[in-house]
Amino acid sequence: MSNGAAQPPKVFISYSWDSETHQNRVLDLANRLRRDGIDCNIDLYETSPQVGWPRWMSHQINKAQFVLVVCTETYQKRFTGQEEPGKGKGVNWEGTIINQYLYDQIDNNKFIPVIFFPQDAPYIPVELRRITFHVLDEQGYERLYRLLTAQPLHKKPEVGSVRPLPPLEEKLVQTIPIGRDRQESADLASDRQRRLNELYNDVRRKYYKSRDWSAVINIFGQMQPDFFDPDGLYRQAREELRKQQKDKEQLRKQQEQKIQEIKNLYQRGNDYFQNNNWYQAQQCFGEILHREPNGYLETVRRLEQIQQKQQEATRIALAAIVVSWLITIPLDSSLSGGGTPLAGAIGGGLSGGMIWWLSQQRQSTGENRRVQFLLFCFVGLILGGILKALLQALTQDMSLFNGLDPILTACAGAIIAIGLLFWQYPVPKQHL
Repeated sequence: MSNGAAQPPKVFISYSWDSETHQNRVLDLANRLRRDGIDCNIDLYETSPQVGWPRWMSHQINKAQFVLVVCTETYQKRFTGQEEPGKGKGVNWEGTIINQYLYDQIDNNKFIPVIFFPQDAPYIPVELRRITFHVLDEQGYERLYRLLTAQPLHKKPEVGSVRPLPPLEEKLVQTIPIGRDRQESADLASDRQRRLNELYNDVRRKYYKSRDWSAVINIFGQMQPDFFDPDGLYRQAREELRKQQKDKEQLRKQQEQKIQEIKNLYQRGNDYFQNNNWYQAQQCFGEILHREPNGYLETVRRLEQIQQKQQEATRIALAAIVVSWLITIPLDSSLSGGGTPLAGAIGGGLSGGMIWWLSQQRQSTGENRRVQFLLFCFVGLILGGILKALLQALTQDMSLFNGLDPILTACAGAIIAIGLLFWQYPVPKQHL
């Protein structure tokens, strides 16, 4: 690092969770870099970023001056999307970002492949093989540190003055035999033509058949401009390369559009989740997994949390019904002096418990949920009171309505259930 540098270089480490031992190696590397004055960051320093893991990783890669890519067999599989579905979502996402960087900026020194063991060299992704990699032994760490801090091992000396040389004496030139000079020139030209023909045949035999158009064009760039190309290899290679670049650009735009759509779905689902709209959040996160099985790290976790919330809502609803029974049965008995108190309690408990549970599962907005919740509570109260009055009439004096105690009993049960559920699951304040 130069003496005039105001800020230490920022470094982010991209790696795969192969094993606990491998994670500890990466953590030791990050800790050592930080001790040596480099602002290094990895996911192990974070618990659960508020913006979510995908945005956090994207932000870290964007702001880092260098990204160290720790290459292993597992990392290569996940980087290239060959891992089993559901595994290595972090590396899959980082690989998409890194590929986009390499595509947009041809001469990019931001990404540096590193390996802990020499036998991991074959697992460096193809996109990074043109970049010098570093084996992280002691000497390799020093070379990497010199690169990150712009401290080369050999300092380039200043350019000196041009040294004048005397011209060749005229008589010395005249002593060169003209015939031998012409023969040597002809031999050199013949040898050059022979090597060019061999190179041309090599292009046709190897690179053209493997459709490595970039290699074909690079080799032709080393030949003479007027070299005879009887098979038209150069022209066809240029056309195929332009087509490949066009297809690649179209694929990149499609991937960008897909990523943006997934980001929007994730944000919308997260907003629904924060506002207790479990059904809508479940639809958004489910759509993400349908479009991209190896998508966001938080998606599966959010779906599990939604399932837990829905199970909690069911348990609370049932508990509210039971509590309303235990309280409204003695109340009804004291008001009516016996009779059938269970009927009114059932009406109140069901109105406050089951209807709220259904609204948690199916309603689309907070306002609709509130309106339908109150409407069903009101209907439940009436049905509870009528049910009790009817049973009393059938079992006692056949009177249709035996006082106001059925209505009071149903109201008491509903109020108890409503209170418990609002305490556990308040109505969302935000209308989405």
